[in-house]
Amino acid sequence: MGISSDHPDAPAMAYAADILVLHVQHDMALEAVIDWRREHGKATLYEIADDMSAPAPWRKKPRRSPLILSDCFNLASRCAGLQFSSAALERKYAILSSCRQVLPNLIEIPARLAKKPPGFTVGWAGTRSHREDLRPMVRMLRDLLHRHPEIQLAMKGDLEMLHELFGELPADQFRFEDFGSPASYEAFLHTLHVGLIPLAATGFNAGRTDVKLFEYAAAGIAAIVQRSSTYAPHLKEVLCFQNPQELETILERLYLHPEELHAERERCHAYAFARNGLASGIEQHAAWYLSHAPSPENRITLPAQTPEAIEAMEAFHRLMERDLKSEANLEEALRTLERYPHYLQLRLLVVRLLVATWRLPEAIARVRPLLASMYRDRVLMTALSLASTSEQERLRGYLRSAAGRARSVPFQRENPSAFAWQVLRDVPFDYFSLMLCSRVPSTDLSEAQRQEIQQKVALFSA
Repeated sequence: MGISSDHPDAPAMAYAADILVLHVQHDMALEAVIDWRREHGKATLYEIADDMSAPAPWRKKPRRSPLILSDCFNLASRCAGLQFSSAALERKYAILSSCRQVLPNLIEIPARLAKKPPGFTVGWAGTRSHREDLRPMVRMLRDLLHRHPEIQLAMKGDLEMLHELFGELPADQFRFEDFGSPASYEAFLHTLHVGLIPLAATGFNAGRTDVKLFEYAAAGIAAIVQRSSTYAPHLKEVLCFQNPQELETILERLYLHPEELHAERERCHAYAFARNGLASGIEQHAAWYLSHAPSPENRITLPAQTPEAIEAMEAFHRLMERDLKSEANLEEALRTLERYPHYLQLRLLVVRLLVATWRLPEAIARVRPLLASMYRDRVLMTALSLASTSEQERLRGYLRSAAGRARSVPFQRENPSAFAWQVLRDVPFDYFSLMLCSRVPSTDLSEAQRQEIQQKVALFSA
């Protein structure tokens, strides 16, 4: 069962689940969950499905903050194991854990080639992360559609991006669909004759999987793959291109020779069917999770999801999208908390807003339920930031998290490298401490220490 970390039942489910998988999470409050689950014989796994440290040009801030990456790496290193979507990601992030598994994509390829409607429809489906992969082929597709009015272009994804890139194409020759359910994605693919797989040579793309080739093949599509490390094992068996000009030549040939299009559809399907190994893939998934399954006596019933919980989460998201420190937003947050008093993430947000506006007595009045939850240390760290020097040591003693205690100790200017090594004992991927140690003269480090620092620092680069 997949659930957002913002869901009201997420904390309870995180404790109750037989196996908990954290998907690129960086909330250090989860350290308490990981430790509790370990003590009670329950495994927590960490999933890395994309290259976290590589630039992502489609985002407002292409690079993740090194502080966020630091927390991701620290949480991952505390988990019982790591799972990856590609071998490239496993190689890059291997230092995070000795217990690792690459899980293959589970795509069922039907034994028979899917039938297609009449015509010639070229298409693509994907996320905003492919914006720059698609951009170089805009002019080529525009020229192709102008030359051949019978060709149709169909795309499914972020409508704003698609209209931005392809809005100047002939209106009667393209069809755009917004994101939808898995069933709508499958139905969309069955309308295509040819599927494009653009993938530029970027650090982020190097960590992707080859899943789209198998999704296209399952739908009976002739896939055309851009040459890349991700698809390198398949390039001799399917159509491929290096640049828009090569792609244009292939598309025109398939359009002008329907028999060749059919042959390529058959070839792509047969290759994927022979390579897929769905049964063995399922066995790998099952073996990985069963190796971490708890004993029966450690199992707890999961909370039942309710419409009210979804409604509460939607209200929470609306609050997060606004100016958090505005008086109007605070008043709405307080009213929402009255409706959902057991929603811990919302309560934590309210406490943060009250502290930010210096309404400390009101914040303290709402803190108690958080002190018995996974967010206990988060509240204590807030209190530490406001406390006097004499009070800080007392509050620090209440922290459960070793990482929290290490990060809350005042910086020791007289011996910074010793301070950094002390932090790294409890927070092995603390960004500031790693940067500090990387600047220590090599004569002050052993060879093993220098290699360890270099490997860890490398995780933060593309």
